[in-house]
Amino acid sequence: MSKDPHAATRRSSSRRDELFDAALDSVAQHGFERASLRDIASRAGMSHVGLLRHFNSKEELLAAALNHEDDRTAAEIRPLLTAGLSDSEVMQAVMQIALRDRDRTRRWLSLTLGAVDPTHPAHAWFSGRYDRLVAMVEDYASRAHRRSDGRFDPRTRALLMLSMLDGLRL
Repeated sequence: MSKDPHAATRRSSSRRDELFDAALDSVAQHGFERASLRDIASRAGMSHVGLLRHFNSKEELLAAALNHEDDRTAAEIRPLLTAGLSDSEVMQAVMQIALRDRDRTRRWLSLTLGAVDPTHPAHAWFSGRYDRLVAMVEDYASRAHRRSDGRFDPRTRALLMLSMLDGLRL
């Protein structure tokens, strides 16, 4: 009987997912200032010392958790942008992804709203994320522009799509 060579990697990935979810949940629930590494560790089912082996600070953990969440979402959305779908088909599929888990949506909105404050540790991250999203959707819109009625340039279409998505999430 041979051992699964990828089992340890899957366990590690699963633990990382749990830790990042715990960090985002804690910050969303308590706000960044009141969220603690001890609470995050407890939510993830690990010790505070164990968490500190991987992350030196709450800021570092939050940045890693946000990047991880963003990567998970982008991996689901990118294929839609290259599938040759219409704007409305893309928006429908993106909305299904974005809203399929109410708790996750609520958590993300809470994090986004907290980061509106320029002193919040994730403020620059969210600003950069928005710029990356605009660029990604603008690229899609410029490719799809040939199929559209031409009323809006690709950047305007990107901004409209993202604004509509944000409004529907709220």
